[in-house]
Amino acid sequence: LTHLTTGVICSQLVPAPSRWWAALAGAIFAVAPDVDYFFIFWDRLAFMRYHRGFTHSLVALPLFALAGALLGRYLGGPRWFKPLFIIGLVVLASHLLLDLATSYGTQLLNPFSRRRFALDWIFIIDPYFTVLMLAGAIAALAWPQWGLRLGAWCLAAAGVYLLVCAAYHHQALDLARRIFPNANPGGQSVAALPQPFSSRRWQLIAAGPGEIQQAFVQLPFAA
Repeated sequence: LTHLTTGVICSQLVPAPSRWWAALAGAIFAVAPDVDYFFIFWDRLAFMRYHRGFTHSLVALPLFALAGALLGRYLGGPRWFKPLFIIGLVVLASHLLLDLATSYGTQLLNPFSRRRFALDWIFIIDPYFTVLMLAGAIAALAWPQWGLRLGAWCLAAAGVYLLVCAAYHHQALDLARRIFPNANPGGQSVAALPQPFSSRRWQLIAAGPGEIQQAFVQLPFAA
């Protein structure tokens, strides 16, 4: 739902021959990288291994956008190629950014590297972010004049919310290094993971030889 609504808002910010067809294209682009979800019907281990793999990479992003633009050009004529390509780039980039902000990990450099990048800023499902995007998408579609402005403001507010979560993550990591004094100063053995339904509650983890320690903290934290 978060990806869908974000895609709809982004699609309405790009000039296109039809805002309704643009919204549909934005929704399709928004979920396109998650086609790898169907690995779960093949094998759960394969799903864990390949989800957020190549389809979520920087290489796949322009390929998806180009494929969608070419399909749009075939179905709707040359006038659709440029707007669909721009919508595809913007919406797919938003998908990668939102997934990157969670703790699951995203293989941005696939197929050159299978390393998973994760910012650990927000939980995999964040109702506050989703409500902002849902309100913005409804407004942008229902009221094309002032609603589009409201949708843009909702998008901006969601960006500010992400930055607040990033600041909380920074403080949580700092607390983890103070609570677990034996942790590597470089931060390689500590982590701060967001918890569900609250941007202020964090799980602090320190992994060392033969043991894992954890603590929970409510932010902002006053020493």
